[in-house]
Amino acid sequence: MEVDNNKELRSLALTPTWSVATVLTIFVVVSLLVERSIHRLSNVMVAEN
Repeated sequence: MEVDNNKELRSLALTPTWSVATVLTIFVVVSLLVERSIHRLSNVMVAEN
């Protein structure tokens, strides 16, 4: 099998703004969900003591 090393890489400057905004929005939403989950889990663990 041949490996194609001639693939063009697109820089961030050439990436559409909507695409970057979508990816960053997903990262923010996932991080908020994880933070909330950890907070609620800690509340449950404290309540059990």
